[in-house]
Amino acid sequence: VYRAIFRGADLANNRKIETLGVSYLSTFIDKHELLQSYFDRNDKTPVWDGEIHVLKSTSEKKEEIFGKVPVQIKAIRQKMNALKSFSLNISDLELHKSNGGVVLFVVWLSENGDLRNIYYKSLPPLSIKKLIKKSNLKNKTTSNKKHSVQIHELDEQKLYLMLVDFITNSRKQY
Repeated sequence: VYRAIFRGADLANNRKIETLGVSYLSTFIDKHELLQSYFDRNDKTPVWDGEIHVLKSTSEKKEEIFGKVPVQIKAIRQKMNALKSFSLNISDLELHKSNGGVVLFVVWLSENGDLRNIYYKSLPPLSIKKLIKKSNLKNKTTSNKKHSVQIHELDEQKLYLMLVDFITNSRKQY
């Protein structure tokens, strides 16, 4: 009985961490006048957590949408000085590769749930293909295999250009 209660509390805690992470990232992105976040709260989809619409101008017209970026959001609480990498399931990477890529966001929270930093990794299809090949797991069972990817601090000044670059590269590579 104790284990079941503890697991339930842990699950609620994980959901709260994810919800906070999505909220912080959404606020960060929506501050930019040419970006619109569309993230699911309490999301249960295994691979995608939503998308970001990248606009050409501040107009709300459909013609002004440059493209959309699929995203995966991971929120974590760790006692470290900085994050340099994040592990992803190879099976998730395979799905992202066959669907045009993804931008991974890692939202790092303090022990009490305050935002410490936001990191990202742009993963267009060819980058994912190289990661999978590099991991030498392509010919092995991929069900529980993970691969660590280098992540970068999210810079407000470079966010828009990074997303435009992702869309452009994804279209070419897909």
